[in-house]
Amino acid sequence: MKETFLDHAENPRRQDPTFTPTATGRNLYALCGDEIEISVLIHDGIIMDIGFTGKGCILCRGGASILCEYVLGMSVAIAQTLTHNVWVNTVLMAQYLERQRLRCVYVPLMALQNALRKVTT
Repeated sequence: MKETFLDHAENPRRQDPTFTPTATGRNLYALCGDEIEISVLIHDGIIMDIGFTGKGCILCRGGASILCEYVLGMSVAIAQTLTHNVWVNTVLMAQYLERQRLRCVYVPLMALQNALRKVTT
């Protein structure tokens, strides 16, 4: 999985979206300099398009890229159930990360959750 992070960080997918989003969400982790904004396009409760902008460490940028690919086509209801634990242990399989570094991979997930809250409220 370390190679996947590196690949996504060096060649991010879904970066700099060109669509008009239904909602956006932002999150940051100032200690590491991570700041990500996730943009989503929702139609009939499905994430039809998603992208991110921002800056950050390899874990944050790679995580944002992986997250965008992971939830594309997913229902908003299912995406909202994605917890920190599931994100790290099941999707990323990144149990090897130190506690301090986990915050970096949470940044894009929290940005997505912030965006999805705007869709459902």
